[in-house]
Amino acid sequence: MSLFDRMSDEVLDKLNSLKKEISPSEEYREKNVLSDKEEEELKEEILKQIEIEEQENEAEFLDFMTGPSSLNENKGVVEVEYYGNLGYVDISFESLDENITESEYQTILQAIENIAYQTNRELWKESVRIIESFGERSIIILFRECRKFDLSDDKIKSLIIQLLNRLTNRSLKGRRIIKAILEKATIRQHINFAILVAGSIRDQESVSGLLKRMSDPEYFKGSLDALLNIAKKESIPDIFNEINNLDLRRTDLIEHAIKNAYRFSEFGTSAVKVIFELYIKNEKYPLGPIYTTALRSFQEDAIPMLKKVLNETDDDNLLIPICQTLGSLRMTHSTNVLVQALEEFPDKKRAIIRGLSYTRSEGVLSYVLSELKTSNDLKVKQECLLTIGFIGNRNQNVQEQIKPYLNNKNSMLYLEALNCMVSLGNEESFLKYVSLLVEGSEFEKRTLQRHVAKLQPYQHKKLAESLLTLSDEKSLFIICGLLQANVLNSDIGPIIIKRLDYAKLPALRIEIYKLIGKHVNKKKELLPQEVLYDAKRTESDVRVVREIDHIISSMKKEQGRITINRETRE
Repeated sequence: MSLFDRMSDEVLDKLNSLKKEISPSEEYREKNVLSDKEEEELKEEILKQIEIEEQENEAEFLDFMTGPSSLNENKGVVEVEYYGNLGYVDISFESLDENITESEYQTILQAIENIAYQTNRELWKESVRIIESFGERSIIILFRECRKFDLSDDKIKSLIIQLLNRLTNRSLKGRRIIKAILEKATIRQHINFAILVAGSIRDQESVSGLLKRMSDPEYFKGSLDALLNIAKKESIPDIFNEINNLDLRRTDLIEHAIKNAYRFSEFGTSAVKVIFELYIKNEKYPLGPIYTTALRSFQEDAIPMLKKVLNETDDDNLLIPICQTLGSLRMTHSTNVLVQALEEFPDKKRAIIRGLSYTRSEGVLSYVLSELKTSNDLKVKQECLLTIGFIGNRNQNVQEQIKPYLNNKNSMLYLEALNCMVSLGNEESFLKYVSLLVEGSEFEKRTLQRHVAKLQPYQHKKLAESLLTLSDEKSLFIICGLLQANVLNSDIGPIIIKRLDYAKLPALRIEIYKLIGKHVNKKKELLPQEVLYDAKRTESDVRVVREIDHIISSMKKEQGRITINRETRE
């Protein structure tokens, strides 16, 4: 248990206040992002370079670069603004730096090729030393020859990015090149290099260019990583706007965003409110985990704001995500906020109990069981049963307390109670669950199908195994239930293909193909996509073939997956 978990609200608030007043020494402060002071010092240094450039070269620079003839002669010359000052960069890299001689160029080129084509580490070090000795004059040559480098080799990639970092970090010329490429270049290798370097030097002036590149799926991952490195607070809405525009079929990109969303904590505690306000406006379910992961990254710093909104709002659209986020922090302090609110705000109990389910803590079980017994609100009771299923952990005593609700058909609680018992590992209830799923009323079938996604992986497998003994008509309901789950273990695949071998009903075959297609190219794919292509050639039913065509056209073509479970479900 962390120190924060042991603290009262009063002590935590005092400590947070002290934390804001104390400035850690430069020696010990973690260099994740540039401080405001460091950013200002760097800006002053670059502005001095701009001033010197204007004083020494103004007449020649304007005559050569601003005339329309020169811009037309070299279409690679583009205008770029840096700290409000205009400059010009040749992003075609066809011309060498005017201060580089041919022999110097050949020296730098040989050093570049030593890094690109040799594996001797000592030779690399010497080559880096040679390139760095030419300072910013070698930047253009590095970009000109960037195709030589294999960026899939992490060692080469790291070496070159560190080299470009040192060359461009305090160089007006280098920073202009990076920004110009991000905003206006078309050559893929140049763009990839610029994205990596912009993130490495944490160039805030490059944010607009990175946001532009983020809209292209090819550059999304690198651009997001760079923007998270830079951590410019004002860019948060724009970053999430680009995330919101993602093609939901590109689960590889969504997964990357989920995995890296913890880094939003580097934007500072003021970002909590911004991210939360964007989160409650999000209408795309698969993107929810990106927001919640970002909010959870702030840990105890997120609690005061979340608690304040929880206390003040009555809007379920706000309450539910607030409570879910508080619960998912899984800190004693955040859990206590929910428990305290359960007593203080009787009209908010449904959302609060939903939040308690995210804690995964048996310590809150007594509170939820008490609400189940005493509440007169059907929706609250339903939420209690769902929550108990998540946190009850096969507790036999808990199962005995749930059993009376299995016969409460007048209030329709029996289906939630049945799902709860199944979640608690009750075998008899699982058999009843399967029976109602295939033979119950339409209402029972639809309700239990929605609950299939909440079952444990071993229960999904047992459900799939039941297909082998059921008729086509009954198997159809099982498959429709399994289709509700976003994640299924791959051990279900062989069962599905075995059942497909003797499935006669076209509707069943179609739903099985849909299930296969939904999980194709995921980390836990049920079956490879070749199964669908083979089926397209061998199926004789025209309707089935047409549906397979539709499945193939809409299935995910790229590697990637989204893990959606109770921890991250929004």
